Amino acid sequence: MKNQTLRLKTPFLAAFIVLTLLLPCFFAMTTSDISPFLEESPMVSKKWQGWHWLLLISPIVAAGLLGSHWIHSQKLAPAVTHQVQQAAAGKQEKREYVLEVIGLGVTLDKYRQGKLWEALQKGNAYTSIREQNKDKYPWDAREKSGISGGRAGDALENGAKDIPMYFAVPVFNADPPIPDPAVADMPDAPVMGLAADAIYSGMTWHLFVVGPRRFDEHPDHILEDIFAFFDANPDVPYIVLNSEDSMATRHAARLPDSPDLLKNGRYIPEMPDASALFVLARRERIDTVRKFAYDDAPPEASVDDLNTYGVARRLYLAY
Repeated sequence: MKNQTLRLKTPFLAAFIVLTLLLPCFFAMTTSDISPFLEESPMVSKKWQGWHWLLLISPIVAAGLLGSHWIHSQKLAPAVTHQVQQAAAGKQEKREYVLEVIGLGVTLDKYRQGKLWEALQKGNAYTSIREQNKDKYPWDAREKSGISGGRAGDALENGAKDIPMYFAVPVFNADPPIPDPAVADMPDAPVMGLAADAIYSGMTWHLFVVGPRRFDEHPDHILEDIFAFFDANPDVPYIVLNSEDSMATRHAARLPDSPDLLKNGRYIPEMPDASALFVLARRERIDTVRKFAYDDAPPEASVDDLNTYGVARRLYLAY
């Protein structure tokens, strides 16, 4: 836009300079101050009287350029204004680009979903909502691990059970580090997190696809991966982000021959069983899957048979 403005100003400036220089010369030549000179040389006077009018050509051309520039600028102003408004609208739209949470599952020890929120509201910044009576914790280490896994499964089911079945959804995983190379994340054996146990939560027909993973004490930069993924894949309506951390998880991922983190005995674990799953969506893209989002719960005894041969299967094959 700057180059276009400079191109418009260049003829305007040249015309203005020419007009400024020649008009004084024209008026000077036609004043009485040079009349004696013209009277003394009649031949020169006649020639001059015929030619001095030619000096008006340049001012006329300059005036024409000025008028043309003014008319053109009047026509260009609305177009430039429209471009500026479009650019401002684009920036505003970019600032308003957000992801919406359309599914949420969360657990913290014995608290799930709304009960966790109620516990937080009753508490304060100086006390913990965790159970402080060690006798209420199980004694056996295996039982502790089983309870922890069940809580993680609850977060998965509460957060993702309502997304359409037979519809592939990318899963982003943010988990703590995995020191043991035997169970570490690898290209041919990716660690998907909560979604990997979908079959144990009764979500056999939910198609979770392995997406980017981060394993760190602070894996919050995975949100940048999610935004970049949506930008690079304009057809994806939503994704799943899951995360889980607990003493049972740390115990299973520890280095071989390192001290146990989960032990027999009644004690308050060093960290709680914490897990969360978010279904993050772009609102303007979600319409493509609305026809799949319904509750397929007919009176038939076998839901598996219905999903294999019934309406859900026909919709899957049709679309």
